[in-house]
Amino acid sequence: MEAMRYVGFYFLIGGVISASLLLTAVWVHRREVRHMSALNSLGMLLMVSLLWPLLIVRLTRIPRLLCVWVGLDEGWVAWRAVQRSRQQALLHPPYGSSVVRYDASSSCDAHGAQGIFHFPAEAVEREIQARITQYPNLQHDDEGGLLVWLQNRQRDDPKPVAVPGLWPRVIYTLDELLRTGIGSAHCPSCGKDYQAQQLSPMDERGLNGWNHNELLCPAGHLLLRLRGIHTLKPPTGL
Repeated sequence: MEAMRYVGFYFLIGGVISASLLLTAVWVHRREVRHMSALNSLGMLLMVSLLWPLLIVRLTRIPRLLCVWVGLDEGWVAWRAVQRSRQQALLHPPYGSSVVRYDASSSCDAHGAQGIFHFPAEAVEREIQARITQYPNLQHDDEGGLLVWLQNRQRDDPKPVAVPGLWPRVIYTLDELLRTGIGSAHCPSCGKDYQAQQLSPMDERGLNGWNHNELLCPAGHLLLRLRGIHTLKPPTGL
C-alpha cells in the first residue's frame, strides 16, 4: 500500500505539471492554437505525466515543448514574433532623427560589404513616399513601416540614428539614393568618408541565379551589396 501511495503521488504531480503546461501552451500561443491537434495534446499529457522528472532536469526545453504542444515549429514562432514587433512599431515607432544611419554589414547579403552610410531623413522619406505612390502595395511591406518611422522622427535632432532592423528592404531605397548622389559613406578599410558621387557601381549581370548590385569606394573596397536581378539560364547541352 505504501508503494501504491508513492506511485499515486508521482502521477498526481505529473498530472498537475502536464495540465499546467498545457494551459501555458494554449495561453502563450493563443493566436496559433487553431493548429493544435487533440490527439497530439493527449499524447503530450501522457508523456509529461510519466516523464516529468526529466522535464524538470531540462527546464530550458520547456519553450520548445510549448511549441510542439500546439503544433508549431520554432521557425513559425520566430516569424510571428517578428510580425508582432513590426505591428508594435507601427503603433509606437522607434526613435528617429534628422539623419538616417545604415550599416551595410547588417544586410543578409553583405558578403563583406562594410560601408557605414548617412542620409538626410527627409530625402529617405521622400524616396519611400515616391515608391509607395508608384506601387501602393508597398504600403503593407517594409516601406510602409519605414514611412511611419520617418514621419514620426525628431526633426530637430541631428544625431544619426540607425534604421531599425525590422525593415531590411530599406537597402533598396538607400541604394537608389546613393546612385542619384544623395548621402555619404564611411569606409572602415580606408578610414575615410566619401560623398555618394565618389562611389563606383559594380553590378553583376548575366550570372545564373541572383545578380548583385555593388557600390565600391574609390580604393575599391566593397561598401554596399544587395540583390539585383535573378536570371535562369537553360541547361547546357540541350
